[in-house]
Amino acid sequence: MFSGANPRLSAQARQARVDTGFSTFGLSRANSDLAYTAGQTTADLYRVIGGARGTVALGGRIYDFEVSVNYGRSDVVDRFQDINQQNFINAVNGCSTTVTVFGTGGVPVADPACAPLSLFGSGVASPQALAYVLQNNVTRSRLEQFVANANVGGSPFELFGNPVAFNLGFEHHEEKGRFTPDPFIQAGLGRSGMVTPTSGAYHMNEEFAEVLVPFVTPQNGAVISKLEAFGRFRNVDNSTNGSFQSWAAGGAFAPIRDIEFRGNFTRSFRTPSITELYSARALGFFAVPDLCSPANINAGPAPTVRATNCAAFLAQYPGATPLAAATLGAPGYFGGNPNLRNEVADSFTYGVLLQPSFVPNLSVTVDYINIKIKDPITLLLPTSIASGCFDNVSFNAADPANGNGFCSLIQRDANGQVVYSTTNPGVTAGYVNGKQIRMDAVQAAVNYMTGLERLNLPGNLAVGVDVFHLRNRLNDVTGVAPVQSEGLVGDPKWQGQLRLRYENQTWGIGSNVNYTGAQAVAYTNRGASPSDIREIDHFDPFATVDSSVWFKTDDGFRLTLSVTNVFNRVGQEYNGYIVPASINDALGRRFSLSIGKHF
Repeated sequence: MFSGANPRLSAQARQARVDTGFSTFGLSRANSDLAYTAGQTTADLYRVIGGARGTVALGGRIYDFEVSVNYGRSDVVDRFQDINQQNFINAVNGCSTTVTVFGTGGVPVADPACAPLSLFGSGVASPQALAYVLQNNVTRSRLEQFVANANVGGSPFELFGNPVAFNLGFEHHEEKGRFTPDPFIQAGLGRSGMVTPTSGAYHMNEEFAEVLVPFVTPQNGAVISKLEAFGRFRNVDNSTNGSFQSWAAGGAFAPIRDIEFRGNFTRSFRTPSITELYSARALGFFAVPDLCSPANINAGPAPTVRATNCAAFLAQYPGATPLAAATLGAPGYFGGNPNLRNEVADSFTYGVLLQPSFVPNLSVTVDYINIKIKDPITLLLPTSIASGCFDNVSFNAADPANGNGFCSLIQRDANGQVVYSTTNPGVTAGYVNGKQIRMDAVQAAVNYMTGLERLNLPGNLAVGVDVFHLRNRLNDVTGVAPVQSEGLVGDPKWQGQLRLRYENQTWGIGSNVNYTGAQAVAYTNRGASPSDIREIDHFDPFATVDSSVWFKTDDGFRLTLSVTNVFNRVGQEYNGYIVPASINDALGRRFSLSIGKHF
């Protein structure tokens, strides 16, 4: 908010202020002409792999063993500009200790290095002012991983003349990470709060076993062609969240060589990542939806529940709507959560494999997949927090600002507005264990390879097609507002890939065509509804192309040139601009050259 007497106003602007009778006026701008916010990132990746494999004879049988060690490290340096908040306050107030600009979040202080900053117009700031208000920052992060694995396998005996196979092993896994923000950021001198350095680590020890029992194989000459079963077990001890066991069981049945039915059930888990556990608790700005506004109070997954809870909330805080944080945002904390539990998944799949004997090298597969994930690790953001508060049947009407655990994550002032403070932020967001994710889908694949001798050409031609159809996906973070996401942005119902390959002894070429189906922005208020104010209903289907060509030299080197996103498809345009939510590949077309050799 500027005083109408600001000396940097033009004569026309000052006269307009006099004519309208206002003594102050507001200014809203993005400040994109001040700082280069895109920044620059440098990433260095190091990886060392070593190991040995061999065989050992025991009891007249041969067993295979393998020992490996894998170490990887990534160092990332981010360089970017930020605005020095105190210097900005000094500069926009004309380097005077008298406040002439209100609502900047502070008061000016005397500074002999100050250079006045004008915000009236784009690109009008002087080089001296920019040098004074801008700060170049450097943040550094490192991730390290170490994995050691040892396993042995083989066949100790036969069943009906078929070798029963097993594999036993042990794996040690270590993850480390650290993040060091610039001292400027650590001191909280910019437009966000203080971000402290953080680090974390965990390790896992795993024992695993697998067994494959072939009851019938084609070599047996039995009535059926194939019948086999398998089992897998893994015990994991994690230094962060304890021990867990995963397992799988399944099998395959082929009445004839051309047709095979298969299926399995799997209990699996995913441990939280270093980022999810230990990322720094940082300050950001979040929009908090105004669910108790007249436009929203009778909406949501359970309109009656929301209306009842909002009525109790507004009775105590009648000034809570319109909610300023819904349009202006509010400061909030965001970061990792060292108390995260493992994700646990139960999945089963069954399908059929067709390999017609009258078409050699042709295979067709169709599989149904069903997965249920318990305690999925997810980002709990203000939209989900607000819904978990007001759409929840568990709500304390006597204390509506803290009606349940979700409500308490959004602090309110005496008027019911979200607390706006960078030292005591009103919003707490971050990683949590949600309730569940359910999905089921169908995937199919066709693969065919043939030699070209009949055309008097060397080499082989391979064609492959993959199709994935998402039938259903339920994302339930809070337990009160599950979302059906199949077909929405980021979760298309249809995806596919066409692969074409030709190669001979000295060179080869290939292309992948990647298809993504239509994606709706939302399922509510679609069509000609008067309440539908969206300009875009959905994003159109699209395809990208990746291609590569390789050559083998006389001395055994293989050179590969790859082009990713050949036609430079970045996203969907609207009125000449790419819609951010539609971006599928922000990097666009890119090239890579690799050289390899096997010894």
